[in-house]
Amino acid sequence: KLVPTYYNKFVNAGLKVSVFDIDKTDPALVPLSHEMDFVRKADAILMTATTIANNTFSNLVLNTKEGCDIFLTGPSSIMHPDMFAYKNIKAILGSVFNDHDQRVLDSIENGGCTKDFIKFGRKVAFVKN
Repeated sequence: KLVPTYYNKFVNAGLKVSVFDIDKTDPALVPLSHEMDFVRKADAILMTATTIANNTFSNLVLNTKEGCDIFLTGPSSIMHPDMFAYKNIKAILGSVFNDHDQRVLDSIENGGCTKDFIKFGRKVAFVKN
C-alpha cells in the first residue's frame, strides 16, 4: 500500500498530489502513461534520487516547465552544488555520513539496504541560493 511520509504530509496540508512509480503498481498511483502530462504542468515535483539510477532523471527534469520547483530527495541524493546546474532544481534533501564510517560500510557489504544504515547518518537539506 502507498503510504510515503511526504505524501501524507502534503495531502493533510490540502495539496493536490500525484504519484508515479516505475517499479510499483498501486491504485493510488497515476499510470506512467500520464506521467509526462503531469510533469509538464507541475508547479513543484518531489523526485527521488532513484531517478538518477534508473535513468529517468534527465527526461523528467527536461520536461518541467520554467519555474517548476524540483526537490530531489532520498539518502542517495547527490549532495553537490553541480546538481543545481540542472533545470529547476530548488533543493536537495539527502543524507550525509561520517567519512569511512565502518558501520555503514559493513551494513552495505552485508547486503543491507537504506533502512539498515540510515541510522548512522543525518538528514540534510542543500538549498539553492
